Amino acid sequence: MKHKLFVAASLFFSMNLLGQHSDEQFISKIADEILTNAKAYDNLRTLTKTIGARLAGSPQMYKAEAWGYQLLEQSGSDRVTKQPVMVPHWVRGGKDEASAVLKGVKRNH
Repeated sequence: MKHKLFVAASLFFSMNLLGQHSDEQFISKIADEILTNAKAYDNLRTLTKTIGARLAGSPQMYKAEAWGYQLLEQSGSDRVTKQPVMVPHWVRGGKDEASAVLKGVKRNH
């Protein structure tokens, strides 16, 4: 009885290790495919280098939205939609001012 239990446990752990190895191989193949043939890095390069910084409310933010929408449509996505959203952003207003206060500085005129 102990022998059968030992054999069953050994088989279970052996199959589990083989399954993990095949999973690792499969994940490795996916990663290799992404790095060599996918457009993810090209898309990232376009977004960061061509469109540039995308601060809230900036022209680049709107350009990035349009680029992403078009990319999803061209990729064959089932349904691509835009939804209205409030994006808080800073708007410069009023006149620009600056001042400096120097304490304890003696001036020789």
